Amino acid sequence: MSAHPYVRIWMGACSNTQPMNERIFMNTRHAKLKLHYIIHNEPNSIKAFVAQELLSKKNYQAFFEALFIKGCACGVVSSLKHYDQTHYFFDKYYDQIETLRLEREPPEFDLLDLNYDLKSAYAWFAFEQVASDLAFELGIYAAQ
Repeated sequence: MSAHPYVRIWMGACSNTQPMNERIFMNTRHAKLKLHYIIHNEPNSIKAFVAQELLSKKNYQAFFEALFIKGCACGVVSSLKHYDQTHYFFDKYYDQIETLRLEREPPEFDLLDLNYDLKSAYAWFAFEQVASDLAFELGIYAAQ
């Protein structure tokens, strides 16, 4: 079976040996190829969900800045604005969310002090964590 066209292009076009911290921004074309590569190779992952959301945006850096300043709860992520969307996301990616929660949940994260329902809070938490990783991968250093 042949690799998806984006996969072949990504593997050839982005074989940059320069360390990530030496690159300020990956150009838009390479970023789009990377996002398509993620969607193709990790289709049932939160990372692919974030990549799909990012592809719908015109300015990746502006999206990440808004996300990291305002957060998902403010409606920055169009596909996670409503409870039915966040609940579906939580149910679909429960195992990945639980892994992220165990690895990264800050000790001061008090479940009893949430202003949102638990499924939405964890859906937003997971999206923001994975988006942060992806911003670093793409070389986009948004204000946090």
